[in-house]
Amino acid sequence: MFRYGSADNKHIYDHAYFDLGRDYQPHSKHGVGVETVDGTKHSAILLSTGGGATGIHDKMAVCWGEKLFVCGGNSVYALSLPMLTYDWHTEADGAACFELYMVKDSLIVRGEMNISKLSFNGQLLWQFSGRDIFVSPDGNDTFHLRDDYIEVTDWNHDTYRIDYDGNLLAD
Repeated sequence: MFRYGSADNKHIYDHAYFDLGRDYQPHSKHGVGVETVDGTKHSAILLSTGGGATGIHDKMAVCWGEKLFVCGGNSVYALSLPMLTYDWHTEADGAACFELYMVKDSLIVRGEMNISKLSFNGQLLWQFSGRDIFVSPDGNDTFHLRDDYIEVTDWNHDTYRIDYDGNLLAD
């Protein structure tokens, strides 16, 4: 229920980061909080207008060193720890970014329309799209990281195996 600039917000954040600017109505609002060892607290809210609304769950964020990467709407955001200062955001899907994984020297993003690979500085390295969206009509898990490839199934139950360079592997 956060509204930028409102005195009635339940939570007050140190920082508010927008993907398009304050004049746009966000679909996704994700609050982030950090408490350091000495008890200092920092907070930020990510306000995403791109794509559809996304929720909060255990696969929407990962830490690497002093960076926090978070999915919000159709983008991935990078914040520096512990202050939660904004580094960058990258649109990684046309609709929604659901899950984020750290794989070796990069990030793998499971989106609704694309599987994407991002560098730690936000560069889009590759994207893969299927015949339909990467969501299951029956609610089954459709995304798996294997040792040598990524396995993903689309709405039509077509399964794809992609290597970590973004190439479709033959069956």
